[in-house]
Amino acid sequence: MKTGVFFLLIVTTFGVFGIGTPAVAQSFQPPAELPPESFTGSQYADSKGCIYIRAGASGVVTWVPRVTRDRRQICGFQPTFSGRSATSSAVSASAVKVLEAEPDTLSPDTRVLPKHLFDLRQAQSPVKTPRGYRSAWTDGRLNPRRAEGTLRGREQMNKIWTNTVPRRLVVQK
Repeated sequence: MKTGVFFLLIVTTFGVFGIGTPAVAQSFQPPAELPPESFTGSQYADSKGCIYIRAGASGVVTWVPRVTRDRRQICGFQPTFSGRSATSSAVSASAVKVLEAEPDTLSPDTRVLPKHLFDLRQAQSPVKTPRGYRSAWTDGRLNPRRAEGTLRGREQMNKIWTNTVPRRLVVQK
């Protein structure tokens, strides 16, 4: 009986004082700056190039550091908002206005993109494969120009399909 009580006392002591348990807390750096409230991406690289993943619940967003399998924080990427200069955004905005104002003067092979996707592309930087990793696919399914079309193709599609949801085939007579 005394042996059982002694054993229970030792187990309780180790459990209470944390002796023999691994340290769980990690010390990772928070983002150098938080992204703007309007940022909707699931991954963000701060000005130091460290990657953070969006997490949270009940509308509260938390940016959690992305780590490798051996618990090292992943850094060295191009910051999410550094690639956009004032001149490139001004040129992009003026190009959108040209498409909205003068569609008849553009070539039929002009590439077009829905505005919400255009805005999303401006907010995101291209994702590069980190050193030590390789791309999962090389067959083009991660095409950065997906969803782009031409004015000619859009016109041809509108001759065949309606603009309702769901789209219906136009009856040709």
